[in-house]
Amino acid sequence: MGIQGQYHPVVNINEVIAGLDALIGNFMPIITDEVTTVAQDGLALVDRRITREGKNAQGNSFPPYTIGYEAQKKRAGRYRGIVDLQFTGDMWKNTRVVSRSVSGTSVRVVVAGGDKFTQDKIDGNSDLRGDILQVSEKEQEILIEDSRERLFGIINRPFE
Repeated sequence: MGIQGQYHPVVNINEVIAGLDALIGNFMPIITDEVTTVAQDGLALVDRRITREGKNAQGNSFPPYTIGYEAQKKRAGRYRGIVDLQFTGDMWKNTRVVSRSVSGTSVRVVVAGGDKFTQDKIDGNSDLRGDILQVSEKEQEILIEDSRERLFGIINRPFE
């Protein structure tokens, strides 16, 4: 991601201008990569929160499983006392960035099931429990801070 090449301290104004030109020329690819990274990191945080804590983005426990499904999880030795939205783990493994698009200065990244079966699981769980892929405010803060650090690093490279 970002501007390729070796970085060295800026010596004169011509190097500053060249660095800015390179940064501007790579702006949309940099932003597209960054938005994709934020989406992937956001998904990882959501997966972790749900599978470890059984909580939605507002910090509340999910409504319980149906009696039949909870019994099935118990028989399989996979019930942990929380609604963790995971039986085999396949739903989370197959949820990913499925598309990226750029329109003018806007970047759109879509996180969804990588196949119809996975998307049906996401949709079914979301119908019962709210948007399961929603990031929490705390997760948003983490994502913003991490993104800010990465972007500042990219912006500062030509001037190092």
